[in-house]
Amino acid sequence: MISRNDLYVTANVTEQKAPTDDSIRLYGEMLDKARKEVVEAFRLNNNVVDFNIVHTVDYLHGQDKYQYRIKLNGKTLDGVCIIDNVLTQQTTDEVIQTIINKIGRDIALFILSSSFKRTDFV
Repeated sequence: MISRNDLYVTANVTEQKAPTDDSIRLYGEMLDKARKEVVEAFRLNNNVVDFNIVHTVDYLHGQDKYQYRIKLNGKTLDGVCIIDNVLTQQTTDEVIQTIINKIGRDIALFILSSSFKRTDFV
């Protein structure tokens, strides 16, 4: 007796066409327009920055406190960066990088929050 085993396979085939010259041109135009809009929306011109920082040590809590005041285009931003010396034995470079990161975040939030409050923001 002869046995016949049939094998059936179901496959989904998607046809993909190569992009045409027009679609490539349109994509390039859209990409350029999007880049221009982003750059224009977040451009900062003629900024005047005054910066002061004071380092104090809180021996009771084992913390270094770096209090800073930044005047950016006539507006004042005050902040504090606290580094716990007991738990983290950081090198001087690591402390500096921590302070820079904290101040950078504060400045970015300060600038962006005032930008998004403007009524003429597009």
